[in-house]
Formats: sequence, C-alpha cells, structure tokens
Amino acid sequence: MPFTEFIKPSIVQSDESVDAFTNTVVPAIRSFVKSAPGFELGTAGYILFENNVAVPASSFIPIVGSKQLPIFIGKIKPYLTAPTSPELYETDISPKDIFASPIIEVFRINIHEDSEKEIAAKTAWGAFAVALKGTHILSGVSVNLPERTFLGLIGWSGIERRRMALDKVEHLKQAVESLKDSHSFVAELNTVI
Repeated sequence: MPFTEFIKPSIVQSDESVDAFTNTVVPAIRSFVKSAPGFELGTAGYILFENNVAVPASSFIPIVGSKQLPIFIGKIKPYLTAPTSPELYETDISPKDIFASPIIEVFRINIHEDSEKEIAAKTAWGAFAVALKGTHILSGVSVNLPERTFLGLIGWSGIERRRMALDKVEHLKQAVESLKDSHSFVAELNTVI
C-alpha cells in the first residue's frame, strides 16, 4: 500500500523568510529526507489558493524518530509562524505523479471515528475523481493523526487546465467541499528530491 506524507508549515510571509526557506530550508529538507528508505519524491512549494510501488509505513518512522529531526526543526523554526507536524496517509495509489505535477489541489476532511462520514467523503470524492478522468488523483485516510482525516489530492498540469476541468464538474467539487470539517487549498510545487 502506498503512503503519502504531507507537511504544511505556516511560514512567515516576508521576502526574507521566502528567500531563507528557498535557500536554507529546502536544501536542509533535501539532505534530510534523502536518507530515508522508500522516499520516492519530495516537493516544496507555495499555496496559491487556500480554503505505484508499495512503500511500508516503517520507511517513514526513521525520519520522525531520528536525531536529525530536531536539528532540521531548529533550522526551519525561525521561518515558521506555528508548529507543524508530518501527516501520514495510507493512500490508494502512489503520490509520485501528483507531487511531480506543478500544481496540486489538496482536500482534507476531518472524519473523526465516524464511519458514515468516512463513507460520505469517499463517495463524494469517488464521483469527483471519476469525472476528472485523465487527471492524477489519489485519496486516503490518515494513520498518525489524533483525529482521522480523509485526504484527496489532485495533480494539475497548470492553473488553466485546472480551471477548465473544474468548470465542467464544479457541482462535484462543491459536494466534496460541503462536507463538514473540510478544507482545501491549491499549491504550486517545485521538486526538491
């Protein structure tokens, strides 16, 4: 089963912080995660809009529990506005094609331990995904968060492609976003590893 690790830090919004993140933090991330077995692709990017080989979960444990993590956190801490922690999701496919896309759209729905809400999220997402055939899409449920969370990711080839595709299926996107405790954003990515 593929896994997707997702970290969304809240970075100080200044030119100095963005430059430092690009020139100091991203290289630190690169050297830090390259040592992890099973890591296929890493990306870093900026949020634009807010609101297939199986890798075992054990491949991610060494990073989270390593002695290097506090050193890495020390390097990026001056550029963050709030604490962040890795989110690990068991997903239906590998995230490699999605994170290789220049634009990603992220949907997170807090499903708690509610099986009906999980079914509703998967059903709404499934209809949305079918309508977007030909687009890189994945979904999964968190494995390390205190509150179970459904994650849906879409990899877009560009903002214009996203706009054109969503014009045709806006009602399905709204069905996903209408689920209680949902949040989505669009980010522009650059490959790190």
